[in-house]
Amino acid sequence: TNTNDNPVVPIMFNSGSNGNYTISCSFDSSKCKILMLEDKQTHFIQNLKECSTYRFQSSTTDNANRFVLYFGVEKNPSKKDELPARIYTEGNQLIIDLTLIGKPTDSYVYNMAGQLLYRQKLIGETEHSTTINVSTQVLVVYLKNPDGTMCRKIIWGLH
Repeated sequence: TNTNDNPVVPIMFNSGSNGNYTISCSFDSSKCKILMLEDKQTHFIQNLKECSTYRFQSSTTDNANRFVLYFGVEKNPSKKDELPARIYTEGNQLIIDLTLIGKPTDSYVYNMAGQLLYRQKLIGETEHSTTINVSTQVLVVYLKNPDGTMCRKIIWGLH
């Protein structure tokens, strides 16, 4: 696949034993504007373009969905890029992660009938959390700023 279609890729890791581990990455840096590795357990983000190895401790009981890889490519001036945001639910919270986006971003949440349920201008380089008081349903989350857009469907209310 390519980084335009998959700007965020989860990385599964299971350690066979408790200990220290290293993730090494080799890539063509001219083809990636962004290449970041997030360790969700330690809440650390490693810029792989600055340092292509990440050292960490792991135990056999760690969550296998611990890592996320973020890609980016050079912008095409004739086309808006998809924003490198993450949108997910955690308990009864909608999380919009703009840590890789440097500009204020408009956020909109719609139900499947097209009704606007939530609208907010969010600060860049921050993770935002909000509660939306609706029953279980599919919601559409739309983000936009001058650098691009992102649109995702999420299932809301299954906790």
